[in-house]
Amino acid sequence: VMTNEAAENHIIVFQHTKNALTRAQEISTQGQGSGGSGDPLGSQGSLTLSDEGSLLIAVNAGSNEITSFTVEHGHLAFADKEPSGGTKPVSVAVLDNVVYVVNAGAPANATGFRIHDDGRLAMIANSTVALPGGSGVSPAQVSFTPDGESLVVTDKGTNMIDIIPLPDHHEPAGPVVSIPANGPSPFGFAFAGRRKLAVTQAGNGTLSSYVIKGEEDNQLQTVTNSLADGGMAPCWIVITRDHYAFVVNSSTASISSLGVAANGTLTLIAS
Repeated sequence: VMTNEAAENHIIVFQHTKNALTRAQEISTQGQGSGGSGDPLGSQGSLTLSDEGSLLIAVNAGSNEITSFTVEHGHLAFADKEPSGGTKPVSVAVLDNVVYVVNAGAPANATGFRIHDDGRLAMIANSTVALPGGSGVSPAQVSFTPDGESLVVTDKGTNMIDIIPLPDHHEPAGPVVSIPANGPSPFGFAFAGRRKLAVTQAGNGTLSSYVIKGEEDNQLQTVTNSLADGGMAPCWIVITRDHYAFVVNSSTASISSLGVAANGTLTLIAS
């Protein structure tokens, strides 16, 4: 977990044994968090582990940097800290040897980095892409599509879902495609298969699911339109391998569970 302390940001590692958590390690990101209370980053994915579990990336929203750690047997070792390519980084995504960070400070953007074998980061030339929407932009999450061909960014400020093509998995190509979300404040999202995603809509307590379509990943086809999950301000979502979604409702301090069908349809199980 990340502390996001304004004075010095830290990562705290817990050991999970017999249904108990024991603090195992605390390590500095060597950067600064934003501080604040409530939900100061307004994002999902500010701390992200690579798929194979060997690299951890954290945002330093107060010092405009990202930090990488190598992971070995559950132990973190500092690898690198680099400028994020903008201000107030709030979310990071990792796929293979590439990292993308979304910066929420004006002008908001997404910027890419390559990962070296030792965990160090190198900014990808010409990878920074501005997010459309002007001063109203307030990105909440960035993630790769499972095949790595595009980036998806939710923007709770403009109520848009942005798709950024990545034809070579590294450098963006072509303009950002912005598609209106089905509800206000699209926040967290998770993929259910190669092209299907479920998105929380914090503004009205609902979730929508979509299929990404089009030859250039430039269309979203709605599958489930604004399903109420029984809570208020649903923000963070995960989808398990056996096709269940779990959603945290931050205003009602509750967790909702949903079923995710093969075609992406969402069904509320319990709120």
